[in-house]
Amino acid sequence: MNTLDKQQRLQELLLELARPETKITGQNLEQYIFRLQDIYEADFRHLYSGVFGVITSIDADDASELARLQENIQTLHTASVSWLEEKRGHVSEDFCHRLEKLYDHVNLDISRINYTQEIANRMEEKNRKAGEEIKQLSEKATNMQKDYITILGIFSSIVITFVAGMVFSSSVLSNIDKVSIYRLTFVMLMIALLLFNLLNLLLDFIRRVNQRGVPTQSNGKKQAGSVIAGINVILFIMLAVDLVAWLWYWHRFG
Repeated sequence: MNTLDKQQRLQELLLELARPETKITGQNLEQYIFRLQDIYEADFRHLYSGVFGVITSIDADDASELARLQENIQTLHTASVSWLEEKRGHVSEDFCHRLEKLYDHVNLDISRINYTQEIANRMEEKNRKAGEEIKQLSEKATNMQKDYITILGIFSSIVITFVAGMVFSSSVLSNIDKVSIYRLTFVMLMIALLLFNLLNLLLDFIRRVNQRGVPTQSNGKKQAGSVIAGINVILFIMLAVDLVAWLWYWHRFG
């Protein structure tokens, strides 16, 4: 039997020893030792790359099988050393030495895989924490941006309302003696209606930007909408009353 065949048989044996149902007992212990003696006869040396390939394939299927393989190899190595001391089963010192190397290579590869997995878990944990920190910083930046938009929006609304009110007041006061009280009142109410709704639109836009992605309270929103609608209704009623009074005055006094 050539070296490649023995290497193949050894790899198949390692896969068998890694199976969950494989347990080294007194009944099959001799069978496994004799199979290993048959493989390692004629100065056979196992390939480290072959052992590593078997270990990685076992880890890819089920990591728990590595513990089973490690346990079974240790049992076989311990039994072989015991047989050598007892001069039993034609176990030679050279065979025990080669089996010890196999056991050492298996343990080394399993330790490397476990260490690599531990490093991967640490890196994953670090990445998770870094992701959480980035998320928190992003949320803080978003909240700061919302605060800036709110402040600028409120300031703009105040400036627009103040300037429009000043212009409106100046225009009304400068033309108070040129038009009738009904026409002047109608214009005043129209401008007040426009300014009031313009201010509400600006404040509503600020509210929407500031509450984006945050659950809104429907009760408060409904109450605010009811107040705005009520003020608009009052202004429209005042416009209607002023228009009726204007028409009555024009019809009576021409």
